[in-house]
Order: sequence, then C-alpha cells, then structure tokens
Amino acid sequence: MAARFWSGSGWVASVGVALGMLLAEGAAVAQTSGATQQAAQQNEAVRLIFQRFDTNKDGNISSVEFEKVGQQDFVAFDANKDGVVSKDEYLDPKPHNVGKIGADQLAEAKGIWSRQFDFLDADKDGRMTKSEHEAAGVKSFQRIDSNKDGKVTLAELQSATAK
Repeated sequence: MAARFWSGSGWVASVGVALGMLLAEGAAVAQTSGATQQAAQQNEAVRLIFQRFDTNKDGNISSVEFEKVGQQDFVAFDANKDGVVSKDEYLDPKPHNVGKIGADQLAEAKGIWSRQFDFLDADKDGRMTKSEHEAAGVKSFQRIDSNKDGKVTLAELQSATAK
C-alpha cells in the first residue's frame, strides 16, 4: 500500500499520519478481500492526506498550502530544534502521529520511514536539512499537479499515488 506514497516533503509525513490512523483504528473495510481491502485503505489514506493539505477546504491544494504543511511537518520532526532532522528524529513515531499500534505495524512503518528519510536526505549525510525537505516538496508538488495549473485536486493525488 504505502510504497507509492513515499516520495517527498510534507506528503511523507501526511502519509505517515494517514497510515497511522488506518493501522491504529482499522479501515472500515475489514470484511473485504485482501486486494480490495488494500485498495480501499489506499483510497482512504489519499483522502485523509488531501483533507490535511487542503487547509482552506476549497477542494484544491495550492502550492502555498502544500508548502505550509511541509514546513509544519519539518518543525515537528526536528525534535531538538537544531534546524536539521536526524534519522533518529525522523524514525520517532510521535511526530508521525501514529497513535497506538502493534510492534509489527510499528516495525513496518519504521521501515517505510527509513526509506523515506534516505530519499529526502539528498546529500546522504545522515541529516535532512530544511532545504532538502523543501526541494523534495517542490518536486512532489510539480509531479502531482499533472495539469500544471498550480493546484492539486483529489483526482490528481489519487492518480499520482496509483502510478
């Protein structure tokens, strides 16, 4: 489910939040088959991410909204407030807002977060700077905004995560 989501800036944290909500609370699709359940969970995660970023609730995510949430996420990850995020800080479940999840689910989430961090740490020095985080966010927004109108719709986000 998560592999398609994990690329860039605030989307990373938001997917972590959405995944955490789904893992902790369970999706409303528990009675469905594996593939159907996975698709339903992915759709629910995308919807939750979209709601989090669409701060003015106009049905679109602007680049300003996208950037603002990304900045908030970076601050949340920087636990010691030194202006950079270490891998240990990034792997801490608290800023991912996952709630109470089982050890197996936490291990899976940390594996995903570790790969995310490796992607975000562009210079591979073991520290994610604000500029690395912002650059990944710009690239992600540009990739997701498929019609290049400066806004991301729910349909564009769904399409981007399905690729």
